[in-house]
Amino acid sequence: MLLSTPTPGSLIAEICRRWSAPGGVCLGVAALSLRCFGKNAAALGRVKDPAGGPAFFCKSGAPFVTGPSRSCFSRVTDHSPAPIQQLAWVWIITEWAKLKSTVACLVNILFPELGKLVPTLHMASIYALLSEFPSACAVASAHLTRLSNLFSECSKGRYGKDTAILFRETIRNSIGSHMPAKSLELKHTINLIHDITTEIDEIEAAIKQIMDEEIQSPILTIPGISYRMGAMIIAEIGDFSRFDSADKVLAYAGMFPSTYQSGQLDNCYAHMEKRGSRYLRYALYNATKYVCHWDGSFGTYLEKKRSEGKHYNVALSHAAKKLVRLIFAMEKSGRAYISAS
Repeated sequence: MLLSTPTPGSLIAEICRRWSAPGGVCLGVAALSLRCFGKNAAALGRVKDPAGGPAFFCKSGAPFVTGPSRSCFSRVTDHSPAPIQQLAWVWIITEWAKLKSTVACLVNILFPELGKLVPTLHMASIYALLSEFPSACAVASAHLTRLSNLFSECSKGRYGKDTAILFRETIRNSIGSHMPAKSLELKHTINLIHDITTEIDEIEAAIKQIMDEEIQSPILTIPGISYRMGAMIIAEIGDFSRFDSADKVLAYAGMFPSTYQSGQLDNCYAHMEKRGSRYLRYALYNATKYVCHWDGSFGTYLEKKRSEGKHYNVALSHAAKKLVRLIFAMEKSGRAYISAS
């Protein structure tokens, strides 16, 4: 059932409410945490959140602590009791990237020549090959027809018998190590990647539905801001009426220059404070990169700052501040974005 009065702060509570049944996303993510980290994730508990929906807390009482040893959710704030990034995907995508790095390391041990045969290891056909034949001996002794069918099915006809022959002959002469334990680890790591990919797709679909049907924020009309970054920005800021000006939003995000005074010296250490929400800062900087790429006025502004001799990151921070002021004005007025260019 939908919330009667949806607010940005209730996004995760609503998704948790919809998906809290056994086998749903939230329970599935918790189970995935247990699968990945075993006893380290045993502190997971299930209680109700302040908004009335189901949520996960540590049994120690610390709410929504980021990290595999506690929970797959982030923190809770007073003004945003269930921010969008709490629904696992910030943590899950991080773990997803780590698992892909693990696959690359294991392949370098077991099949060092494999990376030269394909543009990337993280392809459906390669994952299917490694899942069924996780060792060099298994690939070398595999039937050619089975290898050909596997490549053809998983690559949608792009690879076939010629590729299978090339792979089998190359791996037969491989200098890779024969380590059954590493082969088993590779197989299970790929299975975890498949599980996490399914969770990410389900979570992002739920986020998209709520953003479209309930939140309906005008910031999604800005070129370069998608549902993922837009949802993080809205959920972290929460109610925009709490801020009198865009400068206070910047301060909340920790994007103001720090103040240093000593004698007659003033502001000689103008580094960014970074005292605010790191999730909001992350979302704003990543969104700014894409906005500068897709919107002409922001791209021109970034080039202008670069032409003044500023480092790219410094110029990007100026563009991010401009984006914050734009988002604040759009949320206050409710108007869609109209490019100045």
